[in-house]
Amino acid sequence: MAMDTNTAHLSTSANAVVPTVRWAWGLALAALLLMLLGPLTELLQLLVRDVPAGVAESYREAMPGIRPEIIKATVVFDQLPVQVISLIFVAVVLFVARKMRQGRGWARFATSALLFIGAVFSRTGALGSPLDAMVEIAIAALAIAAVVCIFVPASRPHFSRAA
Repeated sequence: MAMDTNTAHLSTSANAVVPTVRWAWGLALAALLLMLLGPLTELLQLLVRDVPAGVAESYREAMPGIRPEIIKATVVFDQLPVQVISLIFVAVVLFVARKMRQGRGWARFATSALLFIGAVFSRTGALGSPLDAMVEIAIAALAIAAVVCIFVPASRPHFSRAA
C-alpha cells in the first residue's frame, strides 16, 4: 500500500533534524574549523621558527647568560594561553551547537551569539595577509549563513517540539 505524501512527514522520527538545522550545524562546524586555523598555525610557526632577533635580544639584555632554548620555550609558552582559550571557545560552541541541533531553543540563540563573537574575534594573521583576509571573510560568511539557517521559518518546528 502506498503512503500518502501528505502524511509522510508524520511517520518520521521525533528526533529527526530539519534540513535547515542540519545545514546550520554543518555551516557552524565549517566556521569553527576555520576559526581554529589561525591559532593552530600560529602555534606551529612558534614551534618551528626561530625567535625574532629583537625579542631574543631583549631577553638577553634583561637576563644575561640566558640560553636560546629557554628564550624559545618562554616565547612558545607565552602564547599557549591564547591557544588554550581558542580551543575552549570552540569546545563551548560545539557543545551549544549540538544542543541547538537537538532542538533546544536557548541553544538557538546562544549558538548565534557565539558564532557572531567567534567571527568578530577570530585571528588568522599567521596565515599571511591575502589568505587571512579570505579566511576571515569565509568565517563571517559561514557564521551568517548558519544563523540564517537557524532562524528561517522552516527551522521553527524543530525548536518548538523540543523540551
